[in-house]
Amino acid sequence: MNKFTTVFIPLESDNNLWKYLTITSLTIYFFIVLIGYSFLNFFLLSGLIIVQLYFIISKQTESYEFKNNQFIYTFLFYTKTVTFTSFSIKSGEYKDSYKRVTNGRVIELYNENKVVCSIKDIHNKYVFDEILSFLKKNHIEITNDNEFKLNYLDKKISIIGILVSTSLLIFFFSFFIENYNPNKLQEYKTIQGHIAYNPHIDKVGKKNRKKHILVFNLKEYPSTRFILQNDNLNKMNGNEFIKSDHINNSIEFNIYKEDDEYKIKKLTQPYFLSHFNNKNGVTIQSIKYKNLDLITIDTLDKNNEGVLYLSSFILIFLSVYLGYCLYYIFKILN
Repeated sequence: MNKFTTVFIPLESDNNLWKYLTITSLTIYFFIVLIGYSFLNFFLLSGLIIVQLYFIISKQTESYEFKNNQFIYTFLFYTKTVTFTSFSIKSGEYKDSYKRVTNGRVIELYNENKVVCSIKDIHNKYVFDEILSFLKKNHIEITNDNEFKLNYLDKKISIIGILVSTSLLIFFFSFFIENYNPNKLQEYKTIQGHIAYNPHIDKVGKKNRKKHILVFNLKEYPSTRFILQNDNLNKMNGNEFIKSDHINNSIEFNIYKEDDEYKIKKLTQPYFLSHFNNKNGVTIQSIKYKNLDLITIDTLDKNNEGVLYLSSFILIFLSVYLGYCLYYIFKILN
């Protein structure tokens, strides 16, 4: 029996990388908490966990064991056993996900002229030459001059992709379950008050995609900004509206009931929904001013439904990407 072992992803340069990245990720975590984010934020916690899991998996031993005419590969809970009678060595090209080409070799194990397993130097370079030397001394070699062309995904990218996509799948699946209710009707809360300052127009968004919003401040809610989004700002001709003096005038808004509970009354939000909480203000759904309906609810989109549809799409995309990464992990030995 001959057994060759290596760690799954050897650290080629700095053996203290795990320590450095752990300290860095903890520093970033506490900094983000200090500037106002919850220490229970899912993305912060999963970031810390992903860093640790990556290095834990990287340092796990994978073994290549030859016992008579059997080859046994073991990594964590995965074991593959094949019976072979001969082998061949082939040269060729590996192409990664960025279409970059690398020259390399493949050991193919045969049983009755059928390839039952391939050992690729691109994935197993630290033990590849030892395995090849052992096979040449103890097993029959078949000459094979054919060249190969194989697509592959680097082990590091595969593991990071699996960890990140699994984390995001957990989040969006939980969010979907937490909020999905096809029979739920959108509820609204009426807010009445007096205008504290004249409404003004702000620009929000990225440089190339800036949008205008109309901001209201009410005396009765001094710590809350009420925001009319860009589409409805245009419907009520907001640029003309702000030219007049509105201070101390009474006004009435309709907002989502959830915004009243979570942003004004500061009740505890459902955990996953809280990650989509826009802390910049409460979105106005309708406006009644001086007995005129400036904006009505009927003209508005159901934003919550949009978020659920988006989360459904993301779930599908992440599931496909997770399957893609898992496929290449299991293709290390095919």
